Amino acid sequence: PRPAPSRTTPSPTRTTSAPPVRGRLAVAGCRIPPRARACSFTVTAVGGPVRWSVAGANGVTAVGGGLLTAGRSARVTAVRLGPCLGEGGIGSVSLSPNGTAVVTWLCPADEPPGPGPDPGPTGSPGGD
Repeated sequence: PRPAPSRTTPSPTRTTSAPPVRGRLAVAGCRIPPRARACSFTVTAVGGPVRWSVAGANGVTAVGGGLLTAGRSARVTAVRLGPCLGEGGIGSVSLSPNGTAVVTWLCPADEPPGPGPDPGPTGSPGGD
């Protein structure tokens, strides 16, 4: 006797779509040169497309946003708020969905340092 053929029913094939690839931002900071008020930094999409925007700023102001495809970059200009006081300062620009650009600046001295009082000859004071 011959064995009876077995019947199998194919199971349905499941197709799953991969979740959309989302990238992240790579952010570089910038330094405002003395006597200037602004500098520009770059945001770059890494690993996939990124919809980004400037979410906030501290000590500087900046605007920008849009959609970057992987490997594409955009430039953002940060402008220092107020006068340059003291030796300099630091600010930041927060970006959505991720990233913070650090912005630094040096303030020029109001006047270059002039010669001080003549220290006189080196040695012990007094003389005779």
